[in-house]
Amino acid sequence: MSNEKQDEKETKSALSPDLAEALLRNLLKREERIAAEEVTKENASIAKQKQRMANQRARNAKFFNKQKTCRHLKGGKLKSRAQVEDYALFHHTYIDKKQMIGCFICKMRWRPGDTKAYLLRTDADGIVHKIQNHTGIGWQEANDMFIKSSNTPTSSEIPQVMSIAPDSADEEGIEPAEVQ
Repeated sequence: MSNEKQDEKETKSALSPDLAEALLRNLLKREERIAAEEVTKENASIAKQKQRMANQRARNAKFFNKQKTCRHLKGGKLKSRAQVEDYALFHHTYIDKKQMIGCFICKMRWRPGDTKAYLLRTDADGIVHKIQNHTGIGWQEANDMFIKSSNTPTSSEIPQVMSIAPDSADEEGIEPAEVQ
């Protein structure tokens, strides 16, 4: 009898062919919907990345145009052209002796080795790249402008090496007391 009950349970738990087919159709529809959502998300991500790149190009073009047209002079638009040229530049020497001249107005930076045609820039991997100089001002010209500026050069702090001064007792020739 127990075999008959077991057979009865197995036939009750077994799916009918129609039910199995319906379940399979539902699973396939769900998988198609998930795949379509993934494709939609991937396409949206690609579109966002393209827009970010376009925005970055537009920002760079605007920034480079500002640097290209900047006169690097203090006083803005209202300053008389008859006055002495006073450039809004800074010259900074870093702790590792690297130098940079920059404009306070347009944020342009010049480094030694820059020419009127090319700027030399080092990337994070230490590779030096030649980039077209959009300002037409090289290191030498920037340095000449800085000399005409009323600003003073700056530098990073240089670490001081501590020297140990001899004890005053040793200087006077007094012998230290013996320890007993």
